[in-house]
Amino acid sequence: MSTRPGFYRRQFLLPPSRPQTVCDVIFGILLPLGCLVADRIAFGGPHPLFDGSIFGGAAPAAYTFILTEVGLLGLWILLRRKVTRSAAFFAGPLLAGWGFSLVLAIGLLPISLLGLVILIGILGFSPWLTCFSFYRNWKMARVLCADHVSRKRRLLLSLAGIVFALTPALAVNLA
Repeated sequence: MSTRPGFYRRQFLLPPSRPQTVCDVIFGILLPLGCLVADRIAFGGPHPLFDGSIFGGAAPAAYTFILTEVGLLGLWILLRRKVTRSAAFFAGPLLAGWGFSLVLAIGLLPISLLGLVILIGILGFSPWLTCFSFYRNWKMARVLCADHVSRKRRLLLSLAGIVFALTPALAVNLA
């Protein structure tokens, strides 16, 4: 009988492996940036189904939030081996990114399933990969700070991180 953990359990072990880091960069950073570029190309002009883009009138705020989340994930990937106490601050935005990508993935699911007929719909499943990347890094941040920071302080740092991640998008929305 093997004592090696299964595939799913290995995804959340610390420290993350090199292939996990590569997947996080591809699925959590490059893929969302590519989708933003494709969204502006495919849906940037007048369209009968969408108001200028998939996000409609909320496009500037949504794009700002996505860019903020991608930047914070990149910063987390660079610093996650060095931070312990401040990992709780990163857990907040990673949780927000996970939630946003999950909602986006669920929202795009019907369109993606229909789009599979012409093969372009496969790109509609990319938020599921992004969702997993944010989820894995959120769990890692929670585990990393659990021994170093009290529960109350973890909650406050996570909430501060969520506010930090939402602030640019809210500012763009108000402007």
